[in-house]
Amino acid sequence: MKNECSVIKDLLPLYAEDMTSPETAEAIKEHISGCSECRAALAELAPKQEAPDDSSAALPLKAVKKKLAMKRILIAACAVLATIGLIFAVKGIVDSRPVKVNYGDSKLYSAEDLKKASAAVITDFNDWGGRRKLYSLTYAGDEVCERELAYIKDLGDYDECVVFGSVFRAPIFGAGFPKSSVYTWSWYLGRKDGGEWEIVTRGY
Repeated sequence: MKNECSVIKDLLPLYAEDMTSPETAEAIKEHISGCSECRAALAELAPKQEAPDDSSAALPLKAVKKKLAMKRILIAACAVLATIGLIFAVKGIVDSRPVKVNYGDSKLYSAEDLKKASAAVITDFNDWGGRRKLYSLTYAGDEVCERELAYIKDLGDYDECVVFGSVFRAPIFGAGFPKSSVYTWSWYLGRKDGGEWEIVTRGY
């Protein structure tokens, strides 16, 4: 039996490749049907199936991942653009509002006097040009105006004084302004004998 198995094992490579004669093939077939050892030897000679190549299956997955990544980038970019657009829209609405003027309650000057004085401030501010925006003017009050009259008399021939506080925005690197920010200035106006209001000085 051992000798027969040795012979059969020698022929198994040819049998596995279907290169034996029909008679020899039949004899080998009959032998391995009753011999587990030779059957196992034949099984080892059987061509092993190669594992499927996952690269072709991975390609569609990579494409899907790339598409999702691009979609996320696009959504993020749109969100950023929408935010920037909203900021400019809000800024445009704010900048288009007229200057808010608070005249307070004055016993020294009439409402018409204060309106003319505030108009002089607004005109002077707009003459600066650039992208500055004047938000508000506030009458400083009779007490301040009476106290500051002596100050503006030193600067010119005036017998009346009006002081307004202001809030405005100046662009970055604007003339005389170190950065884009909101500033609060005071505006001093004077006039003589009920004439036209003149800007005497302005600043912090």
